[in-house]
Amino acid sequence: MASNTPRLGLYKKDPIADANDTFNIQTMLNDNWDKIDGKVAILGPDGKILSEQLPQQSMPSASTTQAGIVQLDDTLTSTSTTKAATANAVKQVNDAVVAHSADNVKHITSAERTAWNATQSKANDLEILYWMGAI
Repeated sequence: MASNTPRLGLYKKDPIADANDTFNIQTMLNDNWDKIDGKVAILGPDGKILSEQLPQQSMPSASTTQAGIVQLDDTLTSTSTTKAATANAVKQVNDAVVAHSADNVKHITSAERTAWNATQSKANDLEILYWMGAI
């Protein structure tokens, strides 16, 4: 008994049950060729499938809580949570950190600066008093 293929619905004879049937060119060949031809993609001049034949893809935007498409950002000052740093931006930051770590400058906090300036001011006052002969 004849059947149809599951995906394209092509007409398919059973070689044992239908062995004595007459070969029907229209049913067994032409109709099947038309079904195949209707399912095959049309290629463009570049040999690729035309975009209007491809299914639409919907990719979500990436965020800190969701995987997806992300835009690259080459700046060093971005605070975006939806853009990703480029390798160039990361390298620039790394180079700055390495250079900063290698310098010999004493880096102080704001509180240390305030305390230093207050002490320096008192030292200047004492020096003035000394030169004035007050001490």
